Amino acid sequence: NTDIHAKCSYADEQFGTIKRNVYLKEVENWKEQGWNEKPRTIEPMQSFVAISGNTSAVQVVTDSVREYQITGGKYNRIAMTVMRATPYLGKENLNDRPGRESGTKALTFDAMLINKKIHAKYHISWHDKYQAYEFARNAKEILTPIISYQGAQFKNNTTYFVITNPAGKNLPLNYSAFEIKGDVILSAVKKAEGKSDLVIRFYNPDRTMKKEAAFAGARDVLYESTLAEKPVSRLQDGIIKVGTCEVKTVLYPLNI
Repeated sequence: NTDIHAKCSYADEQFGTIKRNVYLKEVENWKEQGWNEKPRTIEPMQSFVAISGNTSAVQVVTDSVREYQITGGKYNRIAMTVMRATPYLGKENLNDRPGRESGTKALTFDAMLINKKIHAKYHISWHDKYQAYEFARNAKEILTPIISYQGAQFKNNTTYFVITNPAGKNLPLNYSAFEIKGDVILSAVKKAEGKSDLVIRFYNPDRTMKKEAAFAGARDVLYESTLAEKPVSRLQDGIIKVGTCEVKTVLYPLNI
């Protein structure tokens, strides 16, 4: 429950955000208009949903079922789907979809979720207003785990095993391959397919404002590439422009 009387919701997609109306006027006469199914405001998301008013905003972040609906008499509630059970693959004569089933009518026993434990976590935060970058960054920080490893030996009977033990390696206490400055969200860092280049993928979550990303700390030349990791052009001074809800991929050649 909130004190916000929302007219729209904001949710993240794979490489951006989407703004949706909380009410669809088509629900008033969808049968008369010849709709096969009643339009719904139960919507998908990737990691967060938010509503905003004149003086406040609320964000809900989760990695559980990625589905929500804005409800309440004044559309002041964010309802999250905790469990979705599907007893049939297709079923006929539903209230919101009269007539034939959508697909084959068959029992789906594993999807009934009978006697299943539910594990769901939701992170709720209050803000002064909705800001695309701040909300996307907040969700990213909440859902991105801290990665570490154990550099130690263990013994199994008479044999010693080593788990990523850096003994004999002169490793620095602090190391950073690169740094991205700008209001963009890091999506992936991976090794390129078939070569030693580093692939860096990020996007601008803002629907209205273009952004600029600047790379710092990179020792070599950087190249903008396609999603298929094909170089397009060399970055000038390590700076790249990112359009609204646009994803960019950068290749970082590593001399290994």
